[in-house]
Amino acid sequence: RKDSIWNYDPPTTLDKITNIATSLTKFRQSDFTSLAWAGAEIVFVSLCGLEKSFVMTKLGTKLPGDIVGNLVTGIGKKRIDHIQNMNDYFNDLLSEYDFYKQLDQHRVRIDGKWFQYKIVSS
Repeated sequence: RKDSIWNYDPPTTLDKITNIATSLTKFRQSDFTSLAWAGAEIVFVSLCGLEKSFVMTKLGTKLPGDIVGNLVTGIGKKRIDHIQNMNDYFNDLLSEYDFYKQLDQHRVRIDGKWFQYKIVSS
């Protein structure tokens, strides 16, 4: 699934060229499959909502502004609209936490080996 934290989606050659030419990173920079391949055993994940200022442009909150916001962030119009209309960062943080909880301790097979992550607290 594309929305899974395990989804491996490496940048294409065009993605890399665009990144070098424009300094815009429009591709996924981390996923748990890459972590598994690298032999990572402990991962610290920071939960924090995206602030409105990242998607508020001088062009406003309608389509032209959203196009510019998506060009810079790559998160899509639906997510941009959600952030622009958000009044409570905490609820967005809870949604992000729920995303991680979905596959907590769920086993995933990668190249014949089993992997999983576990959310722990202090």
